[in-house]
Amino acid sequence: MEPYDVNLSEFMLDMSNAAYCDYGAVLDWSCYSCVFHGNYTIIKDEYGLPEVSVFDGVVGGFGKVQDYGTQAFVAAMPAGTIAGMDKTGIVVSFRGSDKIINAIEDIEFAKLVPDGYVYSQCPDCKVHSGFYEAWLSVAQKVCDAVHNLKKAHPEADIYVTGHSLGAAMAVLAAVHLNYWESLPVQYLYTYGQPRVGNSAFVDYFHNGTRDNCNANTTVYRIVHWKDPIARGPPQGLGLEGYMHTSVEVFYDENSSAHKACDFSGEDPTCSDTYNLLQCATSFQDHLTYLGRTSGSCS
Repeated sequence: MEPYDVNLSEFMLDMSNAAYCDYGAVLDWSCYSCVFHGNYTIIKDEYGLPEVSVFDGVVGGFGKVQDYGTQAFVAAMPAGTIAGMDKTGIVVSFRGSDKIINAIEDIEFAKLVPDGYVYSQCPDCKVHSGFYEAWLSVAQKVCDAVHNLKKAHPEADIYVTGHSLGAAMAVLAAVHLNYWESLPVQYLYTYGQPRVGNSAFVDYFHNGTRDNCNANTTVYRIVHWKDPIARGPPQGLGLEGYMHTSVEVFYDENSSAHKACDFSGEDPTCSDTYNLLQCATSFQDHLTYLGRTSGSCS
């Protein structure tokens, strides 16, 4: 796995923010994150616009509020536009919800055994039902789009990202792409990612990203200080309990320093230093990553 790359992390954060923009703004690459943070001028004037597809999805209301929307986009980014990379890259980015505060207030802790064939090799895998349903709402369209772009650009690396609930969707997408689509993900960077599944799922995830399927994914889960969403659902809740994927990169309060944590996913010297109760009022940390506003198009 490659070392944590701050420049690439800033680019991936741009892409996760872009997923929060309006459908049309992403489609014509005029969104705020594209224009002011994503080297839009270089892409437009020197290299041409990305090839972009945008897909609407649904996050379940979990019984408290009505269903609300999420969004994903798949884009072939021209060579030279991804943090100094010298070849085309395929970016897959997920928006957590267009009503992010409702989504967080409405988060449920129920788990299920996924009924898709992706988990036939892991009968003990359990994941958060809401995250899984959100991924399923866009899964086929996302996979088809990545296949099409990979055929057009066979040399392209695949980059997957997301913020908050979109980060959870990104993890599930990486499992699906690596195991069942013969589309190995090279880079997975997430921001404010909640725990997605149990220990069996975490093992399955890491086997798919490190050892199997011709995948050698560089995986970093970025956490800003006391972000409460990154502490949920609580570890150990239920019969088997939730666990985090690794490797965590833990940023301090002012995003001025960071630490790459151990491979356990639950390094007690990183974000686990503070429990969910201690972080409950620090919602602003969830909306600020790398010193910039996150979870928003602006």
